[in-house]
Amino acid sequence: MKTRNMITATIAIIAGALTIWRFGTSTFGILSGVNVAVLIAIGGLFVGTILERQEEKRQGYVVADEMSTQLQGKAGRAAFIIGNYIWLALLWYEFLSENLLPTPKIGSPPILIVGLLLQVAVYLIAMYHYGKNMK
Repeated sequence: MKTRNMITATIAIIAGALTIWRFGTSTFGILSGVNVAVLIAIGGLFVGTILERQEEKRQGYVVADEMSTQLQGKAGRAAFIIGNYIWLALLWYEFLSENLLPTPKIGSPPILIVGLLLQVAVYLIAMYHYGKNMK
């Protein structure tokens, strides 16, 4: 693991712990701490990826070939299409549980978290699937 990724992970964990310490160990505090840690980790990895690409450009490496572009396009398309169906299913469940069904409502903030996590999971699974089958 690169030093930059270890530093990002350490900062994310510390920021998440400080957020939990600030808001307490209630559900809101824990979700806030995890949210802060995930946002910092994603931001750090994003910045790290940009810095790596710039370094590769300076060294003369090809940044992305045609197969990588196709892989990302197919995975993005699959995530978009399946993600839309996930959002529709979550919204219909929320509507039906509020009006017709005796099932409990999920609520707005948790339904957003569940929907976003499922959409990211679909994208990562599609990247893995197409990456394995492209070789």
